[in-house]
Amino acid sequence: MFRFSLPRAALFILLSVTFCASSFAQLCGPPLYPPCPTPTPAPTPAPTAPASTPTAPTQTPAPTSAPTAGTTAAPAAPTGTPGTSVTNIPGYTPSGSYSTGRTVAYIIAPFAIVAGTYFLGHHHQIEIHPNAGFFWPRQVDSTHLRDEGIYGLKASASVTDNVRVEGSFGYINHFESRFAPTKLDQSFGIAPRTVHGLLYDVNGVFEFGQPPIFGRRVSPYVTAGVGGLSTQVRQDTGAVVGGEFYTTNPTTGTVVLNSGRKIIVADNTPFFTVNYGGGVKATNLWGPVGVRVDVRGRTFPNFRGEVLTWPEATAGLTFTFGER
Repeated sequence: MFRFSLPRAALFILLSVTFCASSFAQLCGPPLYPPCPTPTPAPTPAPTAPASTPTAPTQTPAPTSAPTAGTTAAPAAPTGTPGTSVTNIPGYTPSGSYSTGRTVAYIIAPFAIVAGTYFLGHHHQIEIHPNAGFFWPRQVDSTHLRDEGIYGLKASASVTDNVRVEGSFGYINHFESRFAPTKLDQSFGIAPRTVHGLLYDVNGVFEFGQPPIFGRRVSPYVTAGVGGLSTQVRQDTGAVVGGEFYTTNPTTGTVVLNSGRKIIVADNTPFFTVNYGGGVKATNLWGPVGVRVDVRGRTFPNFRGEVLTWPEATAGLTFTFGER
């Protein structure tokens, strides 16, 4: 006879509920259960989603190749951080060997020689000649400076009736290139800089005639001398005055470094110069005041490995003091 047992009934109910629960829904397949097609699609999309995931990374190399092309052009790096200093240009090393004191000494030296000639010579006459004019530099290889004005002062002392020693100073407001730095160089942070030129030289002057020909007060002369030019760079330690640093490859269209000559000047850089020419002066037209016109050539034998020349013309008043 069947006897009802509460513990057995509870165990039967617990097992029935447990096996009917969703946690055991995947108990299917032979020999106890038939195959379950329904749960099989559920795991299948799971691998399908990761399969599409590698497809996304496969496109990652495409953008990677774009920067690689930019990286090939090594100069493309500065465009991200455009600089404002010429010290950012390739191959430039600022030099600290130049000083303002040395430039001042170069300017004073010609006038000190004139003063010594005046005090030691037997002809105590001195002429002061403030002047202004223009010069026209010629293009040489990678250098083509601007046509610019020149403003200066000349002083001379007599050695004989026909020979004088002259000291000269000239100021050039823009001793700069017409084309450098180029637009492409500027896009890489090589900014144009204001460069002043300071000219100084000591010259010998020979005046024709005794007394002066063409009249009592007019005298032609020839002159020649040596000196220098020192650069004054504003807002930086150096400036580009010739050549270009970046260029475009005509085949690939990429920006590459230019291997041609570049001309860079630092602050207070001196360059040796030679000048030669002549002119006409008329002295004592109105008391000590006269006029003078001067035309000469100027040559830089070694302007960063190039020979630079230009003609210059100046004119101005002449003040004469003392007797020959």
